Amino acid sequence: MLEWFQKLMPRDEGVFDLFEQHARTIDAGSRALRSLLDGRDGVLGFGEEIKRQENKADVITQDTCSMTMPVTRFATSSMIILTR
Repeated sequence: MLEWFQKLMPRDEGVFDLFEQHARTIDAGSRALRSLLDGRDGVLGFGEEIKRQENKADVITQDTCSMTMPVTRFATSSMIILTR
């Protein structure tokens, strides 16, 4: 019954480590955004942190997509987008 779902799952377990890294990056970026929106001191620093985390997330997304088979690339990208 879940055979179709198993075919979508990445075969390389390292992909899940990348998902975890991506989640930590999103968390760090969202904390910086919250600080920026709260008007805390260091607005420029928070903006730089947000950009740094965004760039880091882009690299993780590229690494994740390069590890997956072409058939599952869309499903993997969709999972990453849903976590943003």
